[in-house]
Amino acid sequence: MVISKIMLKDFKSYKDTVEIKFGGRFNVIIGENNIGKSTIFEALLLWEKCYNESLTSNKKNFYSQSVPLYISFDELYFLRITKDEDLFYGNKRTCEIGVEFSEENSEENFYLTFSLTKPSIENAYVRVQRMAPEQFDAFKEKMDSIGTKLTEFLFIQQTELVAKVLAKEPYMFPGQIRKKIEKGRSHEVLRNKILSSDIELLTERMKRVLDCDFDFKVPTRTAREKEEYINLYVTQNGKKIDVGLQGSGFLQVAEIFSSMAIMDNALNVLLIDEPDSHISPRIQNKLLDCLKEISNVQVFVITHNDNFVSELAAEDIIFINSENKNTGHIEALNDINIDVLHSSLGGVITGLTRLQKNKRIIFTEGDDDIAYLKAMNEAFKRVNSPSAIDFSKISFWYIRGKDNMNLKIMANKQLLSQAVQGCKYAVIFDKDYSTEDTNTKFINNDILRRLGNSSWAHTHNGYCIESVLFSEMDKLKKFLNKITGKDEETINTFLDEYFYELKQSLSNVQSNIYFNMKEKFKSQKKPTRPELDNVEFDIYAGEAAQNIHYAMNKDNIRAFVLKIEEEWGITLFQREDDASETFASGLLNKYIDSIEAADDIYNDYVILFQKIRDFII
Repeated sequence: MVISKIMLKDFKSYKDTVEIKFGGRFNVIIGENNIGKSTIFEALLLWEKCYNESLTSNKKNFYSQSVPLYISFDELYFLRITKDEDLFYGNKRTCEIGVEFSEENSEENFYLTFSLTKPSIENAYVRVQRMAPEQFDAFKEKMDSIGTKLTEFLFIQQTELVAKVLAKEPYMFPGQIRKKIEKGRSHEVLRNKILSSDIELLTERMKRVLDCDFDFKVPTRTAREKEEYINLYVTQNGKKIDVGLQGSGFLQVAEIFSSMAIMDNALNVLLIDEPDSHISPRIQNKLLDCLKEISNVQVFVITHNDNFVSELAAEDIIFINSENKNTGHIEALNDINIDVLHSSLGGVITGLTRLQKNKRIIFTEGDDDIAYLKAMNEAFKRVNSPSAIDFSKISFWYIRGKDNMNLKIMANKQLLSQAVQGCKYAVIFDKDYSTEDTNTKFINNDILRRLGNSSWAHTHNGYCIESVLFSEMDKLKKFLNKITGKDEETINTFLDEYFYELKQSLSNVQSNIYFNMKEKFKSQKKPTRPELDNVEFDIYAGEAAQNIHYAMNKDNIRAFVLKIEEEWGITLFQREDDASETFASGLLNKYIDSIEAADDIYNDYVILFQKIRDFII
C-alpha cells in the first residue's frame, strides 16, 4: 500500500477541506515560503500519532467510538505550535486529517480520518475521534487477511538536518531507537541506525551517491557487549576517522539511507525536508536517482532547489499555491514538460511561484526570442528609457516554432492551467511570409480566440525580430555609423544601391534571391501553417518590395552583413559559424549593445514593450 491522498480540513493554514493527491512512491512538494508545505509533514506525523492512540491496549483493534481519546498538548512537541489554537485555522476549534491508503495497481483503498477538537481549557489536550468508523473496520479486515498487525502497518520518519552527531552515543535497543525517532531526535541515534542497517547495502548506496570510496569500521561483538558508547569509524585513503568528524554532506546522506534501512513495516514513509541542504548539486542528482529506486519506502520531499526539481518527472511534483489551496484540490503536475518549465520560466520553483503571483504569460516561438527581449530590456534600463519594464512580473513560455501555433497555444494553456489557473496570455511571433492582410486575419480569427479574453498578439514589423533593424532607415544608418565608423554619405550610397538591387531581385523571377525565397516559401506553406493558406509568393514579394524589412529574412541579413564586410574590409562582429541564424542574431545583439539613448530604439520595439507594460499593470 501507499499513501495516495491526504485531506486537511481547517488544519493550521489549510482552510475548509483541501485534498492533496500523490502520484506514487516518490513525491516532491514545492511552493513558495509559508504556503503550507511543512504542514503536510506535520499532518502525517499527527495522523500517525492519532492512529497509535486509537489502538486498544492489546494493539489488536481500534477503540470503539464511545471511548474518549485524548492527546495531551505536551505530546504535540513535534508540531510547530506554541499554543493549542495554532493547530486550527482561524478561530476554528475542530480540524480533520484524513489519509487514503491505496493498493498499488488496484482500486482498493481505505480512507482513514481523525477529527481533533480543542477543549475550553487552553493548552491541555485535544480530543481525538475516528470519522467514518466503517473505513477503519474495513481496514482492520484487510490487515487481518494479509497477516499484518495494526502496529506493524505504518512507520513514518522525518529525517533531520545533520551538521554533527553526538560524540558519545550509547548503544540502544530497536525500541529505544524508534522512540528517539518518534520524538524528532533521529540525528541523536545516527550511529545506532547505521549499526542496525545492512552495512554492505548502506555503504554501496552511499558510495554511489557520494562518488567516493570508503568503508565503515563497525565495533566488534565483544566491544558492543563491553562498551557503553558506540565507536564507529570511516576508513578512507588509509585513514580511520570517527563518523562524527565527517563532513555535513556525508552525514546527511548517511542520515537518509540509514533511516530507510531500519524501516521494516508494511508501509514505510520517509519525510525529507530540504535534502539538498549540506549537499552539493553534483551529489543531489545522484541522491535523487537512488531514492527513486528504493521500492520498500514511500518518500515525500520538500525542496526549494530548482536544480533538484528539474531532474524530476512531472508526476513526481506537487506544486502548492494559494490558488489550488483555495480550490480544495491539489495534485501532481502530470503532463507539464519540466524541461520547458525549467528553461522557459527560469527554474521550476521560482518560475511557478512567479507565475502564480503575476498570472501573466507571453508565448514566444523560441527561447532566443526571450533572450533578445531580456537583453533589450537591460539596454533600455541602461539608457533610462521609459520602455524598460519589470520582467519579474511576467513569465515567458516558448512553444518551439510557428508550426501549428494556434494548436500549440491551446495545448500549452491547458498544461499551464494544471499548475496555475486564471492566467492571462499574449503571444509574440514573426510575420514570416504572411502579407499584412493575412497576418491580421490570422491574429484576429485564430490566435486571439485561442488566447482568450484580455489577450494580445504582436508580430514584428519585419520578416522576423532581427529584420526590424531594417524598418527605419534613419536608425539603421545611425547604427551602421556607430559600428563601422563610415560617414553618412558612404552609408547612404551603400544602402541605396543594396536595397535597389534587392527590390529588383524580388520582381525578377530569374534572380537567385527570388528563386531561393520562393523555395523557402514553398517549404513553409503546409497544413501546419494555416496563415499561409491564402498567400501567393508573388503577392508577398510585391509587398516586400515596397517594405524591404519584410524581405529581410535571416538568409538576406547574412548576405547584407557579408556585403558590408566585403565592401568595407571590416568584420562587424565575431561569429563561430557561417549559419544565417548566427549572422542575424549577431547583428541584433550588436545593435542592442550599441544603444546609447532612447532615440536609438526602433518604434516596433517601443510598441512591443508598451504592450507588455500595459499587460502587467
